[in-house]
Amino acid sequence: MFEPTSPITVFEGWNGSGKTSLMNSVIWCLTGKLLRPQRIPESGEAEFHCEIDRGAMQETSQHKISAVTPLPSSQHWLPAAAAKTVPADTWVELTFELEDGTRLPPIRRTQSRKTNGKLEEVGPNPADLGLDPIAFNLGTTMPGLLPYLQVGNPSELGLAVTRLTGLSDLVALAKHAKRARAKIAGDITKERKTGLEQIETEYRQHRTDLEQRISEFPGMAPVADLPTITDEPAAFATLSQHFEDLKASGLGHARDVLGDMFDASDASQRQNLEQCIAPALEQVRRLSQLPSMEKLGALKLEIDARQAVDSLVDRLFDEATMLDELSANPILECRTQLYARVTDWMHEHGEAHHDRCPVCHQSLAGVVDAEAGGLVADHLRQVAGDSEILAKTIAQWAEGWTGKLARDLPEALRRSLQKDLPESPSAIFRTALLDDLFRTEGFAGVLFSLRSNVEKLTNQAMARLPAFTEPEQRVLPSRVSAHVAILNKSLNRLIRGLAFVDWMKAHRDELVVVLDEVRGKADSNDGQASGLRAQLIRLDAIVKGVAPINAAINLSKRMGTAQGAHKRMLKAIEDCTTAVAALDEIIPIGDLATVQVEGLQARLHNRAEYWRNAIYQNTTTLSPKPHRTGLTPQGAIAIQVGRDGVNAPAQHVSNASALRASLLGFYFAFREHVLETNGGLSLMILDDPQDLLDYDNRARLARALDQLAEGGAQILATTYDRSFGRTLVAEARGANRVEHRAVHPVNASRATLETSLAIEDLDRKRNEFVSNADSAFHAQDYANQARIFLETRLGDLFDDPAYPAFSAPTDAPTLMPLLGPVRP
Repeated sequence: MFEPTSPITVFEGWNGSGKTSLMNSVIWCLTGKLLRPQRIPESGEAEFHCEIDRGAMQETSQHKISAVTPLPSSQHWLPAAAAKTVPADTWVELTFELEDGTRLPPIRRTQSRKTNGKLEEVGPNPADLGLDPIAFNLGTTMPGLLPYLQVGNPSELGLAVTRLTGLSDLVALAKHAKRARAKIAGDITKERKTGLEQIETEYRQHRTDLEQRISEFPGMAPVADLPTITDEPAAFATLSQHFEDLKASGLGHARDVLGDMFDASDASQRQNLEQCIAPALEQVRRLSQLPSMEKLGALKLEIDARQAVDSLVDRLFDEATMLDELSANPILECRTQLYARVTDWMHEHGEAHHDRCPVCHQSLAGVVDAEAGGLVADHLRQVAGDSEILAKTIAQWAEGWTGKLARDLPEALRRSLQKDLPESPSAIFRTALLDDLFRTEGFAGVLFSLRSNVEKLTNQAMARLPAFTEPEQRVLPSRVSAHVAILNKSLNRLIRGLAFVDWMKAHRDELVVVLDEVRGKADSNDGQASGLRAQLIRLDAIVKGVAPINAAINLSKRMGTAQGAHKRMLKAIEDCTTAVAALDEIIPIGDLATVQVEGLQARLHNRAEYWRNAIYQNTTTLSPKPHRTGLTPQGAIAIQVGRDGVNAPAQHVSNASALRASLLGFYFAFREHVLETNGGLSLMILDDPQDLLDYDNRARLARALDQLAEGGAQILATTYDRSFGRTLVAEARGANRVEHRAVHPVNASRATLETSLAIEDLDRKRNEFVSNADSAFHAQDYANQARIFLETRLGDLFDDPAYPAFSAPTDAPTLMPLLGPVRP
């Protein structure tokens, strides 16, 4: 725990001793960011990979580690090779006091890892201390930005100024309003007026076309004159309804064909009739493509194919008879199957039929089958011709024939084996006309009402077709049939399929006549529709008769659409005028804001120039001097310098030291303005602020920092430059506004970074002791401070490569001369 006791605390230490890390603990707690070498401050949640060398026998492993996690030592922590992350457990806690000494509740930032290895960081909110968000960054990350800022380019510091004032946003708004007004009053209004003229031209064309249609068909003229484009929408609705009523009246004649189910006043039914009539006519022309019609047409066989089927069926029954006779004697059946299989084996292996046993090669002469009777050789010769059949059981034989029928029959008959055929071929024809046809798209709507007429025509025409006679079924022998149910069903279906084929062959012409009668070719002599096609042709004529009305409806709808677009375009042009008038009221605000921003920039420039001159002195009178300091709305700091009335951007003509001093001056001025207007933290962290400044200018910087401390700043400054540290301490010592501390890094004997009074403070305390020797308190205080310094200094020397290795603490007397004289 550390608590500053003076307005300025100077932390002095060697390079790498941990000065910046000490400052980062405060910066990270407040902002979550860290000062990083060679780059601007970045998030403490940034991660990178560290590698752990596990020795020659194992591969090096990689683990993700966060920027605020100390690099672990493999001697004390060796994770499993599969671990992807280094554990995170870091926290910093800060406590602030009000100007009246009231101590506020502590604020804290922590970083840890979830169970899935993802970092979790929880930090304070400026609102917890009642501060503006900029307060946490003002004295922490903003000074850390200064070494990396480019004058003339946007930066976080510049953006902070613009956001804080808010006035530059108004200036930018006014400029945008001017551009928007010019765009709206110019191009946008012109485009909309051009669009308005185009709409009016299109409307006049639609109206002229509608007038021409009405002149060709005077019977559909409306009672009132055609509306103008400026009329109300109701006039266009009335016009459209007039033509819709005419259309309903014209399509009312379709009721004579479609029946009472058709309502011509229903717009959806009228539309469906118009959409379906053409597809329906085309579907009637292609009736042969209906699924049932294709199935019916496929029921035909050539003479050779028919004879082959008959021969196949006859052979099936011959084999069934053979198996039936054999099954009458079960013993003979079994022995015959055995001889048949032996004969098959002999055929497969090229064995000739001779009088020797194919198994044991003994002579068969005179050998009698004790079970079946007769010579074994005779049995083998008897089954030689039919061995393939006799070798099977009845079930195996039936299974083989079921597959053979499904494989070898013509396509027309194979389909009949899959499911039972209807009661007659004419039933398939009926299904095509009454079911398949009325499931098509053209007949699924209002035209479905034609089904009753088609059904009546179909019944009348099919009454003249010859009846279908069921064929006589051929039955397999009883002893075979009992084991072959599937084959029996296939045979029954096959025989009915052959009967269907025969019926179609005999009556195809009559069926075509019936189809033409139902479909119809033209009107009959009495002018009445005699077939489906004639009815559709009549409906088509009715639909085409209202085509002029359809054209009028479309034109009236286009006129109504143009009227709506015309009204919207007029409203858009009116909106442009309103927007221009509103922008005219906004634009003057920009001028007022510009005055305010210029005043702020002037104040910042004056104070920035004051602090710049306090920090930096030009080498000669010819060196460029600050002329103007400003900000762009984008957050770019613009500094102009020059001499003798000639000015230029500072980044092009100033040296690095002058630019750094100018930025420091601007930062000091901005900080003053924020604290005066918004309040905030007096804290200011400066990490090696003397960089780029020569010896004299470093002395000026020391005086400027003392002046800031006098004004209430709480400064934490680090430096590796012992000369600058002593100069700063000397400047602030007179008013007792400084504490000078040495930073001692972590080493083999020190587990954490430590700070102690610098040697100069110890000397000062020693002098005070000499001048106040009568005070035992001062003597004891000096002795304690000297002991702390000696212990710390000895610990540092043990790690300093400039000195030989010592085996402390026994070598401490050897080190004493290196520390200089120590007086009691």
